[in-house]
Amino acid sequence: MRDVLEQLKVCSPTITDLRATVDGGMQLIGYFYTDYPGFGLDHETLSELGQLRPGIDCDFYYLYSEKREDS
Repeated sequence: MRDVLEQLKVCSPTITDLRATVDGGMQLIGYFYTDYPGFGLDHETLSELGQLRPGIDCDFYYLYSEKREDS
Protein backbone atom coordinates (compact mmCIF):
# COMPACT_ATOMS: atom_id res chain seq x y z
CA MET A 1 0.00 0.00 0.00
CA ARG A 2 2.87 2.36 0.79
CA ASP A 3 4.31 1.81 -2.69
CA VAL A 4 1.00 2.66 -4.36
CA LEU A 5 0.58 5.80 -2.24
CA GLU A 6 4.09 6.93 -3.17
CA GLN A 7 3.25 6.53 -6.85
CA LEU A 8 0.01 8.49 -6.44
CA LYS A 9 1.69 11.50 -4.80
CA VAL A 10 2.53 13.10 -8.15
CA CYS A 11 -1.14 13.16 -9.14
CA SER A 12 -2.80 13.65 -5.73
CA PRO A 13 -4.23 17.11 -6.65
CA THR A 14 -5.93 15.51 -9.67
CA ILE A 15 -7.22 12.64 -7.54
CA THR A 16 -8.58 15.11 -4.99
CA ASP A 17 -10.40 16.99 -7.77
CA LEU A 18 -11.80 13.76 -9.20
CA ARG A 19 -13.07 12.67 -5.78
CA ALA A 20 -15.57 15.54 -5.92
CA THR A 21 -17.44 13.78 -8.74
CA VAL A 22 -16.41 10.09 -8.81
CA ASP A 23 -15.76 7.33 -6.31
CA GLY A 24 -12.34 5.71 -6.15
CA GLY A 25 -11.11 2.55 -4.59
CA MET A 26 -8.06 0.52 -3.69
CA GLN A 27 -8.13 -3.25 -3.69
CA LEU A 28 -5.61 -5.29 -1.73
CA ILE A 29 -5.20 -8.97 -2.53
CA GLY A 30 -2.95 -11.31 -0.59
CA TYR A 31 -2.25 -15.02 -0.98
CA PHE A 32 -0.78 -16.70 2.08
CA TYR A 33 0.61 -20.22 2.05
CA THR A 34 1.77 -20.66 5.64
CA ASP A 35 0.79 -18.04 8.19
CA TYR A 36 -1.26 -14.88 7.84
CA PRO A 37 1.10 -12.01 8.75
CA GLY A 38 -1.69 -9.67 9.85
CA PHE A 39 -2.72 -6.32 8.44
CA GLY A 40 -2.04 -2.93 9.93
CA LEU A 41 -1.74 0.70 8.88
CA ASP A 42 0.54 3.25 10.50
CA HIS A 43 -0.60 6.83 11.20
CA GLU A 44 1.19 8.24 8.13
CA THR A 45 -0.52 5.77 5.79
CA LEU A 46 -3.90 6.46 7.40
CA SER A 47 -3.35 10.20 6.99
CA GLU A 48 -2.53 9.84 3.28
CA LEU A 49 -5.51 7.57 2.73
CA GLY A 50 -7.68 10.11 4.54
CA GLN A 51 -6.63 12.79 2.06
CA LEU A 52 -7.38 10.58 -0.96
CA ARG A 53 -10.54 9.06 0.59
CA PRO A 54 -10.55 5.80 -1.37
CA GLY A 55 -12.82 2.90 -0.65
CA ILE A 56 -10.69 -0.05 0.43
CA ASP A 57 -11.42 -3.71 -0.29
CA CYS A 58 -9.17 -6.38 1.22
CA ASP A 59 -9.26 -9.95 -0.09
CA PHE A 60 -6.87 -12.27 1.72
CA TYR A 61 -6.67 -15.94 0.82
CA TYR A 62 -5.16 -18.63 3.00
CA LEU A 63 -3.99 -21.39 0.63
CA TYR A 64 -2.84 -23.93 3.19
CA SER A 65 -3.24 -27.58 2.28
CA GLU A 66 -2.30 -30.70 4.19
CA LYS A 67 -1.46 -32.32 0.86
CA ARG A 68 2.22 -31.96 0.05
CA GLU A 69 3.11 -30.18 -3.16
CA ASP A 70 5.53 -32.96 -4.20
CA SER A 71 3.08 -35.87 -3.81
